[in-house]
Amino acid sequence: MQNFDGDALLAELGVAMGMDQLVFDSSGTCVLKLDEIVVSLQRQPAAICLSAFVANLPGASKSSFLEQLLAANLFWNTTQGCTLALEPDTRSLLLHHRFDACTGLPEAQARLSTLVDAAESLRKLVWASVPAVGNLSPDRGFRRDL
Repeated sequence: MQNFDGDALLAELGVAMGMDQLVFDSSGTCVLKLDEIVVSLQRQPAAICLSAFVANLPGASKSSFLEQLLAANLFWNTTQGCTLALEPDTRSLLLHHRFDACTGLPEAQARLSTLVDAAESLRKLVWASVPAVGNLSPDRGFRRDL
């Protein structure tokens, strides 16, 4: 099993993106805003977990809308290989991906780009459903420490 140095991979990714000082904070988190998509990178012992904020869902989402979200996740149709999830406390719709010991810089760049592209596509699907679902919040990101 390979050792995983998430700090080094994040630093390399930062340099490649033109951000020379990209590091995790004291809680092991790094938050970026890329193309209007908020992405949280969370350092884990053997991986970096990525979460992209899509939208905050209203308390009572219609079943037809929830079916659309599940269909978007079928064979990663709209999610492009990312996993769709709902953070129950904030009702934030998120996409997840990860880097592990087998992830080099080119693949990390591709996965981050895929995550952002998928979040943008899914956000369009969500906003197309706004009249049917109710009031969604496009402007807030998510924070686990709230």
